[in-house]
Amino acid sequence: MLMLAVVASGAWLLVAAGVAKVLRPDGTISALKSLLGPIGSRAAARLLGGLELALGGLFLIMPGPVPAAMLTGWFLALSLTALRIRRSDTGCGCFGTAETQVTWGHVLITLLLGLSSAAAVMLPAETVPRLLLAASAIPAALGWYGLLVPLPALRSDLRALRA
Repeated sequence: MLMLAVVASGAWLLVAAGVAKVLRPDGTISALKSLLGPIGSRAAARLLGGLELALGGLFLIMPGPVPAAMLTGWFLALSLTALRIRRSDTGCGCFGTAETQVTWGHVLITLLLGLSSAAAVMLPAETVPRLLLAASAIPAALGWYGLLVPLPALRSDLRALRA
């Protein structure tokens, strides 16, 4: 059950990151440009945010092997992306903010979430009631968020949601 809560916290983390990218994509654009060149645009940042929102939401609504496998691929790709961005001076753009530099913490957290998701692929979806899974993961997701993004970015996200 703990592993599924960890995976669900990763799903909530993706939902939060997706919402932030959709609401304020500018911080993500510089990270995308450093990775993709001219393809990095406002539309691409919002598309990325929408994909994260959908993927995280899918696991929270229907936890099971297929959504967990999709999370595995996403988090392992994020780990590789974090390693690549870490070599540059570009911010991560994780939550729509370019000020946060990629750290080894980004790499480690996304790698651990990817490995946890891979292990969850082997668990049947019926092992944990969906509502319990989603509710238990919210505090953990906020903890991951706190590790990755400085408090001012969280305040900015909350203000954007209220507006």
